[in-house]
Amino acid sequence: MTTLARRFAAVPARTSSDTWRAMADHLTASSPDDDLLDATNAAAILIADEVTATTPVVLIGAGPRVHLYTVHGQDATSGHNVNEAAIPNLVFSGDWMLYLPDHPYEPGLIDSLVSNPRICIGDPPTTAAAPSSQRIDGGKSRVGAIDLGALEAR
Repeated sequence: MTTLARRFAAVPARTSSDTWRAMADHLTASSPDDDLLDATNAAAILIADEVTATTPVVLIGAGPRVHLYTVHGQDATSGHNVNEAAIPNLVFSGDWMLYLPDHPYEPGLIDSLVSNPRICIGDPPTTAAAPSSQRIDGGKSRVGAIDLGALEAR
């Protein structure tokens, strides 16, 4: 599985909301998907608090695994360490999930702001098969998923 990373200029080059919209626009350039915009408030908080500078937002199941980071301060305004290149081969027609990190100082805050079942809070699974895996809670929780297929393969 191919993993790509992108680093987007954030505050002060853009507001945190504008940074998320730029990230979402980059991901959905080939096929618009409003599901990513459902995460705007939660992502904006993570970006404003610079959580995404070290902990990525991760997209899986739409082609290559994508890690999105933000660059802040003088590096954001100068473009140092910024990579906003287009991401090839993204297809949002199948099962895909977006994983937002939980807020390190206010656990549960990000989860309370997101109600889209395609957006999970927490670390993404380490295998590529996880987005299509069954969830023991019937798909209601956004805190994580269990890859039952990996357990059956053993």
